[in-house]
Amino acid sequence: MYFPRVMFPNRNRVFQTVIFPLILTALLASCQNKSKPMEADPAFAPYIDAYTTGVISKTSSIRIQLAGTVLSTHTIGQPVKEDLFSFSPSVKGKAVWTDARTIEFRPDKHLDPDQLYTVSFELGKAAKVPDKFNTFRFSFKTTKPAFLVRQTGLRSTGDRKGMYLTGEISTADWEEGAKVEKMLEAKQYGQTKTISWQHSEGNRLHTFTIRGIERIAQTSSLDLNWKGSFIGSAKTGKLSVEVPAQGVFSILEVMPVNEAQQYASILFS
Repeated sequence: MYFPRVMFPNRNRVFQTVIFPLILTALLASCQNKSKPMEADPAFAPYIDAYTTGVISKTSSIRIQLAGTVLSTHTIGQPVKEDLFSFSPSVKGKAVWTDARTIEFRPDKHLDPDQLYTVSFELGKAAKVPDKFNTFRFSFKTTKPAFLVRQTGLRSTGDRKGMYLTGEISTADWEEGAKVEKMLEAKQYGQTKTISWQHSEGNRLHTFTIRGIERIAQTSSLDLNWKGSFIGSAKTGKLSVEVPAQGVFSILEVMPVNEAQQYASILFS
């Protein structure tokens, strides 16, 4: 995937992955630390067309596209025998040619989050270049763990005594579902409630349902607590959702809907 930010004048492009939902953009802008990827030497523009840079997902591979002809013949999709890539800090993996001019380094495991990596690519082993361009150096950074928690509505089960709450956790990057599930706890008058989960294919949107919420004789609350330490984030938070008493008629939620016709969706107890 190519992206429009030009690193080298007139020619070079960068490979970069968009790694977070729009809802997280403002949050992540404030979360990135001061370590930023360096700009590569623009003198390499005649030899390098594109490369991975910027902030990428920890699940990403690293790619370089050459501007000219590759020195040796190679089989597309087969691991490269030569040591063309070196990383600081070290990354284990394999390099594979994905087409006639594009080589991709595939890490054996996920990269460390919130980490600046510096890469040295042995260009002189892959293409005919002057000696001073034998090694191409560039860098990229992985996403810092971040997340948002949102409840999307308290609803009745239909028996006037039971309710359930739905919500979602949006993560800045791919996160293991089992770890996300440990982040959230729900209690009603001190009793822990069971939470069921669904995780999106990209493991960045994690929806939850809390069932067994009881309407009793007086108004109570469902208390949500979350902590991000399970995915490497220092963020914590809590939210109390009012649970109406039995027999009380109240508005639970008012939500504007912007579709072909604009209207307000009102949820009653």
